[in-house]
Amino acid sequence: MAMAESALKKMVKGFLGLVGIIAGIFIFSADSQPTGENYWAGIVIGLVLISVGLAYFGEFIKLLISGEVSKGIAPGMKEWMKVFLAIASIIAGVIFALTAKRNHDLGEGMAYGVGVVLIAGGSTYFWLQSSFHKR
Repeated sequence: MAMAESALKKMVKGFLGLVGIIAGIFIFSADSQPTGENYWAGIVIGLVLISVGLAYFGEFIKLLISGEVSKGIAPGMKEWMKVFLAIASIIAGVIFALTAKRNHDLGEGMAYGVGVVLIAGGSTYFWLQSSFHKR
């Protein structure tokens, strides 16, 4: 039972890391005047949330790929981990697509492309698992 609790804690940390990344991106990209304390506070808070979220989510992905998370959970939960990653891919793709016009470093076209690829990858997983595909 201790392995299952440990795996659950790792999954919760990964999910909270993803939520932190999303919150940081929205705070970072909030529309405000590029001067003043509120603007810079939003930039700093957003970057901190993104950094902490990436650290937790990156650690979770590393443990997921190595198989350490899946050792302590039931076989049915392995399917939920795949669903979690597919949903994370779709959410990341939507964020890339929504923020493409603001993305000057990557380029608008490239940001749209990355967003579409991430959305397509997550959607493909759900399509392959659906009953329509298996007919």
